[in-house]
Amino acid sequence: MTSCRPEEIAPSQVADEPAHDRRVPAVEPPLPAWLVLGAAAAWRLLTIALVLALIVLLASRLRVVLLPVFFAVLLATLIVPPVKWLERHGVPHRLAAWCVLSVTATLTVLLVTLLSTALIDEAGALRSTLAGGVDRIARWFVDGPLHLQQSQVDGYVSQIRAEFRANGSRLLHGAVNTAPLAIEVSVGALLTVVLAFFFVHDGERIVKAGIDLAPPGRRPLLGELARRVWLTLTSYGRGTVANGAVNAALMALGLTLIGVPLVVPIAALTLLGGFVPVLGAFASGGIAAVIALAENGPRAALLVVVLTTVIHTVEGYLVGPLVLGRAVHLNPLAVLFAVAVGSTVAGVMGAIIAVPLTAAAVSALAAFREHSRTPVSSGHSPPSLTDGTTDIYG
Repeated sequence: MTSCRPEEIAPSQVADEPAHDRRVPAVEPPLPAWLVLGAAAAWRLLTIALVLALIVLLASRLRVVLLPVFFAVLLATLIVPPVKWLERHGVPHRLAAWCVLSVTATLTVLLVTLLSTALIDEAGALRSTLAGGVDRIARWFVDGPLHLQQSQVDGYVSQIRAEFRANGSRLLHGAVNTAPLAIEVSVGALLTVVLAFFFVHDGERIVKAGIDLAPPGRRPLLGELARRVWLTLTSYGRGTVANGAVNAALMALGLTLIGVPLVVPIAALTLLGGFVPVLGAFASGGIAAVIALAENGPRAALLVVVLTTVIHTVEGYLVGPLVLGRAVHLNPLAVLFAVAVGSTVAGVMGAIIAVPLTAAAVSALAAFREHSRTPVSSGHSPPSLTDGTTDIYG
């Protein structure tokens, strides 16, 4: 009996096999295109979110170093123009930087001392004013349009005062426990001053040394990015100080005319609130309205609210565009989103640094897009970063 190898089976034998014994390989249907694209975008977004989370975590651990670096850059943008002015009048560069920085630090210490003294001197008057204001508000709830019961209002007032007395010891205990924070702030302030001096004195060489670490083909792009970020932070620093000064002057003038106490501390708070766009003006105005309500009644509080609205309008439509210019042009919605994210991640400091960092990132992204369309010549050297006379619109 002869046997046939598999390759010698006749075609007729294959045809005689039952149909159910044939094995057809299963073919999976292709995934929808939207699902493939969505999955690809999802893992990329997750990777970006993870990297951002790690950056935020690392920045929070290094805040004692990173925050002074950021504030030193802003301080350098403010003191570069007077340093250049002294240089044009024959003062050596290093001596000019030291003189301007010393005068700036001295004026800052004097301003803080004067504000603290004014606040301490008026603390007793403010305490009695608030106590009388609480009684006035309580009477308004009884005699006003609400017509609440006197016993009910007295119960609410007693409860509020009890809460303040109960939390007083907690606040004092918390102030004692903030000694490490005070040390951290002091070290950060000293580091900011030292870094600001080196940024003014050797900033251009520091940036050039960092750019030279990159491949030659990337150096023109990095130089343009550094220039755009510097100009953006310069416009933000100078514009914010000018904007805050105008807001503080208008607030002080309005509060004086209305007759609200604590004009100087509220004006200083308005100046500092300029570093938190949109929300800072309303926060300082809200505090002023509460003091006016306690001291002068609802009409004065309403006038303070109107004054705050006018100041915010002047800031948003007149002073802001003039002093900040196009270099820090951000949509108000982007500003609010940046402040909200910054305050959520890092509290008050996050709200302060969120807007300038966002503006710098937008400027860097714009420079990158322009460079990708029209690459800069490899022979182009990075422009001067510390030149206070640079035309930011050129």
